[in-house]
Amino acid sequence: MSFLGDMKLDGSTLGRRDELLVKAAYRALPPLRGESTRHGSSQDVMPQKVISELVYAELVGEQVEPEGRVTFRHRIERALRLLVSNGFVSELDNGYARSKGRRGLPKKEVGFYPALRQEIKRHWAVQEGREYHLRHRFLEVLDTHHGGRAKTGAWARPDITVVGGKILPYLPGKFVDVHTFEVKEWVPLIGIYEALAHRRCSHYSSVLFIWREEWDPIEPKAISTLVKEAANQGIGIMLLRQYDDYSQWEELLEPIRHEPDPQALNDFLRQQAGREGFGRKLQDWLQQPDHVVPPACEEDTEYLMFTTEEQNLAKRMIRELNDSKHELYSRIFPEYHESREMFDRVRYQLKNAGLIQAPRGKIRKANELLFQVRDRNGRGSDSGSTAPSMDTVNVADG
Repeated sequence: MSFLGDMKLDGSTLGRRDELLVKAAYRALPPLRGESTRHGSSQDVMPQKVISELVYAELVGEQVEPEGRVTFRHRIERALRLLVSNGFVSELDNGYARSKGRRGLPKKEVGFYPALRQEIKRHWAVQEGREYHLRHRFLEVLDTHHGGRAKTGAWARPDITVVGGKILPYLPGKFVDVHTFEVKEWVPLIGIYEALAHRRCSHYSSVLFIWREEWDPIEPKAISTLVKEAANQGIGIMLLRQYDDYSQWEELLEPIRHEPDPQALNDFLRQQAGREGFGRKLQDWLQQPDHVVPPACEEDTEYLMFTTEEQNLAKRMIRELNDSKHELYSRIFPEYHESREMFDRVRYQLKNAGLIQAPRGKIRKANELLFQVRDRNGRGSDSGSTAPSMDTVNVADG
């Protein structure tokens, strides 16, 4: 199945900036009208120059795209080619329009899950207040819709489950949040009650209502009914007008935190332990000392605002560091000597994100300590770390 967030450039997963650019370009286009998906009226198409200006203004306004129109023009041309080759956009008379039928549009509810999981992991889970993607935290997004009916009942199986872990600097121990999601096309009220059944084994429960792009606008009365009933039950509601673009998800109601029975929660997590090695990953994180975070990995770079080329370089830097016992010099990346600006930009962002250290232009592994406290003499008690000491406590974003 093809969806916007799953596009690849020369076999590489799109960097965050390129992913947002592709989605913004798609949103900017008018739908192709008429009976044919290949030939429409002149009102259906939009010239590339107009598309570029609209998308550039949007991404600059959202502080996604830095100044640099030459590079941007090159990247949006490539984005449009990706959209055309994947069947999302039609090219007509030097203009572009949304294809009448999106290739691979799911026919069944289960077909939405891969895209939903990706949007939740790359966008929903990193929002302020959650930020489960941080290195010292824990994040798994599981497809939990299948299995378990005979033991737990049909309504007890969430379609998607997010397990997020936190370490809070002023509270002892570790905290695990379990978010469950029920997925429904259209806006059936039964989705509220299915999500309510999930609260026996989750802290937060929500419904993702998918409203297909080709459908007529949803009636306000239907929304009002959903919100009223969900509020009574403490269930969250999100309306997805474009299921594979998180910017088009509208949160109508936040879920209320619920404290499930610990045994029921533990049993639910145990049932999911075999999915993608989830059980072992969670146990490893829980057993790891609170003051230590794991080494940076390649996946950590995917949450930063990189283009695809920058993300590939960032992944290579992390990989080279993890394979080496010593610090690295820029000469190990000779192909970037001509484009030193990009190399320095990537290194700077990795340093700011705490994924590497970069003293005097060198590259070192990131400090693995979560907290760093001064002793009575003002010296940093960092167990030999090279990171600078703080006046009180150095907290990695909580």
